[in-house]
Formats: sequence, structure tokens, C-alpha cells
Amino acid sequence: MALLFCPTCGNMLELEEGGRQSEFFMSQKTKKIEPVLGGEAEWRSAPRTEHTRCSECGHNVAFYQQVQNRSADEPATTYFRCTRCAKVWQEA
Repeated sequence: MALLFCPTCGNMLELEEGGRQSEFFMSQKTKKIEPVLGGEAEWRSAPRTEHTRCSECGHNVAFYQQVQNRSADEPATTYFRCTRCAKVWQEA
């Protein structure tokens, strides 16, 4: 049986069988989502670079953080956050 997920919130749906009908429901077990890149304070203390350009406002100064999203033998992903408009993007 395949796992099904809510298209709106992404929570896993559980199957409840009852008599002649079966229906899916979302259990009340939810967990708090932690920000992967930290909160506002962590971005403010992140290093800055002038070697990028924001596609939203054109500003060339951004904070950046590197995160090891994939396996250890793959390079880290660099995320940028514009110091002017706060748009977040990752290195292409």
C-alpha cells in the first residue's frame, strides 16, 4: 500500500477502515517545523558577500549560509538572503 500525503499541508494520511467504507484522515500527531536555515538572528550574524545579485531587487549584497543537504561526497548547498529585500535563493 502506498503512503498518501495531504496536498495542502504535507502531513501523512492514515487509512481508517469501517464496515463497507474506508476513508483517509489526518492524525493529530503533528510536529513543529524548525527552520532549516535558522531564524532572523542567525541570518543577521551570517557572513556577507558582494559577489552575487538578487533577482528580485538587483541588490548585490547578500548574507549566505552553507548547508550539507546531500551526502557527504557532494558539495554543500549555498543559500543567499538579500540584505535589502530578504529574498532567499540557492546557488545554481
